[in-house]
Amino acid sequence: MTSHRTEPERRLHELLETAARTDSTEDDIKRRVANLIESLSDDQTARQEVQTSSGIIDILVGNVIIEDKTSAEHLGPAPSWARRDASSRRLYAASQLQDYVNERYRGVRSESSVFDGYTTNGTTWHRWAVTVGGDAPELVWTKNLTQASFDSVAESGIDRASAMNALFNDIANTLASRPPPPDDLQQLLSDLPEAAYQRARQMLGQPDLETKR
Repeated sequence: MTSHRTEPERRLHELLETAARTDSTEDDIKRRVANLIESLSDDQTARQEVQTSSGIIDILVGNVIIEDKTSAEHLGPAPSWARRDASSRRLYAASQLQDYVNERYRGVRSESSVFDGYTTNGTTWHRWAVTVGGDAPELVWTKNLTQASFDSVAESGIDRASAMNALFNDIANTLASRPPPPDDLQQLLSDLPEAAYQRARQMLGQPDLETKR
């Protein structure tokens, strides 16, 4: 019964119902996905429509990036023939994950950091490993949660509770992980307190600062 569902279960059912409707938009799915992600995170808010120079990221939670499409065929990376075309890349969710990570860490020489990304149309979920400086992310797993496979033990091979918990655990574990920043960025951040202290000392006694104070 609905009253016995956990919050993540309720949010997932809402997402599946929305995805099954023929009139659902990407914004409808995005809102439901954000609700599901937040139900699996104790202290993180899902930021929606984060603007970048390469486009808009649908959902950002910590270091986890999520892109939504209404069609499952656009959840992967752009074909090789379209990867130099920015407008074509934006049609493919996994390419948007890659473009965002490359843009965010542009200028950082280390390219060893790998970030987690998801692409989904609500029922089909892909998890990707997105490497800084890469051309296309690497597929980690795919989960198909169409209502038919979700309801049928014979088709899915596992029961409904197991299918839901597997997805919940994967997402929750990913949200809990924090990949270390690249070495060069780590060095930059470690120098900031001393640099700020020295700058503050230089500013003391300047006439314009005294006027503002």
